[in-house]
Amino acid sequence: MKINAARFHKSLHLADNELLPPDSACVFCGFIKRFPVYLLQENPEVSLLKCHHCGAAIASRLPTSEALEMYYQKYYATQFFKGKNDCVTFIDTLKFGSHLAEKINKHLTGSSSLKILDFGGGTD
Repeated sequence: MKINAARFHKSLHLADNELLPPDSACVFCGFIKRFPVYLLQENPEVSLLKCHHCGAAIASRLPTSEALEMYYQKYYATQFFKGKNDCVTFIDTLKFGSHLAEKINKHLTGSSSLKILDFGGGTD
């Protein structure tokens, strides 16, 4: 099943209270110098910033945990997931790792197919 995620959230606009304060440095390498490569939204402004050191690109402001929870509740309620009970979202990285390892082991033994819809990394 192929999902056009851009079509799902292209009209999503987060308010200031749904965004965390801007990070002063790259979340991957800690380098401070970054430059904007794309405007993601206006008012409040959120830009895609690319790190001069490692080349990683990340939004200048990320959603709050509450905004992400509301987003995924709506996302998984869409027509793409109706009737599916194997769509899983984890906040706990250890629990996610255990679940992922179990799915990979089943895939490697040929007893199940492996599909990962979305893998998001936090800053923990």
